[in-house]
Parts: sequence; structure tokens; C-alpha cells
Amino acid sequence: MAFTLFAALACDETPSAGTAGPRAATASAASGPSSSATTATPVASNSAQPGVAQGSGVRSARWLKVASGYEPVAIIAFRDGKPGKVKMIDTGDSAAKLTKLWPDLSKPEGLTEKMHVAPPSGKDRGPLSSVLFKPDHKDYLSVIEVKLEERGFSVAAVRTLEDPDPGKPITKLTITKEAKPIGTLEFSSPKPKMTLAAGDKSAAMMGLESDWRYLEKRSGPLRVWYSKTNAEGDIALVSKSAKPGDPEYGNVVRIWLHLERWYDAKRQIMMKITTK
Repeated sequence: MAFTLFAALACDETPSAGTAGPRAATASAASGPSSSATTATPVASNSAQPGVAQGSGVRSARWLKVASGYEPVAIIAFRDGKPGKVKMIDTGDSAAKLTKLWPDLSKPEGLTEKMHVAPPSGKDRGPLSSVLFKPDHKDYLSVIEVKLEERGFSVAAVRTLEDPDPGKPITKLTITKEAKPIGTLEFSSPKPKMTLAAGDKSAAMMGLESDWRYLEKRSGPLRVWYSKTNAEGDIALVSKSAKPGDPEYGNVVRIWLHLERWYDAKRQIMMKITTK
């Protein structure tokens, strides 16, 4: 049985929450007075204390995935407008580094970031000031991202995915770019294999080959995380994992390709699945 899976898949493609706020302002702080830059959200400020960024009140659940290179280190959950709670995935040096760092990034009062603050008129980018982002601020997660990336971690918001479960083990993924074959991934045997389409290698083929080589070389199960609406109407975190030879491995691979490598209709990379 075969059908094209991602045509009906609904996914939030927004990169990290709030990246137009503190990220843009942080970049502008280093760019010098002559450059154009996005200004920060207006703040309430005085000369003695950092200004408090306006835009608080976010209570919904949000998650960040922290990685070292390609390998996940932790998932950080933010709920009810409070500082995040870390769930470690790794147990190595990167996990120890994050464990040591996290108390300074999870203070109840929030985090301060240097930003250009727009004046009340909204014109110009304003002076460089210290701005306090409280845990319930819409851009708080972006500040967390900046702080972690400054220390060598890769950080991304966990994306929303309304995932149509195929219901049966996937035995093959047939991948196309702009309706032209790229290659196939086969999962019918304990050792999965990739076959590239005939002809000169395109950029899409080389991308698929690179992604597959990474999957072949890694040890341990492949894991993916996404958020979706549960039966109660709440947003919940979903985690799936599988290793080569497991019945679920083909499904986890196609979710990983979609979420982590952006194989989707927007980029005209489609995955047709074959099931048992």
C-alpha cells in the first residue's frame, strides 16, 4: 500500500518563538550605529533598573530542544509562564555543561539582555539598554536561545505537527523533488538501505545521501519530538524513538526528515510511503 503522506500533514514552520525580538536586537547591538536594525519592544525603564519588556502573559506550554551538533542533549519545557524545566536526554559532557549552566538561566525574575530600545515615538532604534524579559514574555524563549547558543549549544523550538499515523510499519519511502525521483529508503529488512535515483546527482540527492549517511553512522535509537493537540484540546509534547530493524523505524525516519531536514511540500520534497 502506498500513498503520499505529507500532502495532508499540518506543521507549524515558524522557526524559534520570538526570533524577531531579542535576536534581531542583539545583532543590532553589535552592528554599530550606522546599520539599520529591528528595534526592541518598548519597555518601562528608569536609570537604576533594567527596563521590563512589555508583552507578558504567555501561559501556554512551549518547548525547546537543545543539542550539541546533531545530537540532542535536553528538552526544556516552559509552562504557566514559569522558568523552564530541563529533561536530560544525554548523559555526557554536554549534559553536564547544561546542568551547570541552567541555574543561571532559570531565575524566577527572568533574564536581562542588552538591546536597542525604541523610544515612545517608535522612530529610530533608540539607545542600547538592559531589558528584563520575564518568563511569561513572548520573547523569553528567544533570549534563552541566544544565551545557550552563545555557549555552544544548538537550540530550536519544538515544532507543532498534526501527525497522520500510517497505522502500519513503513517498508519504503519514495522521495521526490519537484515530482522528480531523488531516491528510496527501504526498511523491510533489519538493515535499512538507500538507493539514489539514476542520473547525475542533484543537490537534493546529495542532501538525501548526506542525511542517510548520518543516520547510518549514529548509534542508539533515533528520537524525534513534536507538539500536537491531544484529545482534551491541550498542546502536548510527543516523543517517538526507534532503531534500525524496529517496526516503527521507517515512521520515525520520515518524521525526522520532515522536522529536522524540512522534507515537505513547501520545498517540493515529497515522501510517498509504502506499508506492509
